[in-house]
Amino acid sequence: MGQFLERAKKDGWFDNTVFIFVSDHSLKEKRDSLYEKFHIPLVIYAPKILKPQVINYVASQIDIAPTLYALAGLDNSYTAFGRDLFDGRNPQNRAAFVTEGINIGLITQKGAIRHSRKDMLSSEKHSQDFDEAQTQEKLLAFDKAALNLISSNKWFKNGK
Repeated sequence: MGQFLERAKKDGWFDNTVFIFVSDHSLKEKRDSLYEKFHIPLVIYAPKILKPQVINYVASQIDIAPTLYALAGLDNSYTAFGRDLFDGRNPQNRAAFVTEGINIGLITQKGAIRHSRKDMLSSEKHSQDFDEAQTQEKLLAFDKAALNLISSNKWFKNGK
């Protein structure tokens, strides 16, 4: 990475570039907790553009595209489930939609659930006010919306 960044400096495109370093989780690991299984590193590095900070709320890889969109200063409408990572409004409402093979899950600040699309498989409570039923409803609504948008080819709407 160091050599790559040095080359970017040498070639003159370092100062106006946003570098994103992200890992992936391993489904091989036997972890019951969705928090542990899907806790992965993400670094956005742009020292000439962004001030250093640590974000300590639930986020997801689907938040990367809206973040880049905002960093680029784009203002055209677009469709995305994610949110700009630097938009700190309502961090308690953030969530990460995850999949484990055919099962789906939703991780929030207050807790997480794993679902088969038919039955809830597990629940993790991380806060006294975690509402399991409401989280299940959000998860299934998100899953249905994504499926409908993809199957009807309405995910992306061309501006023409």
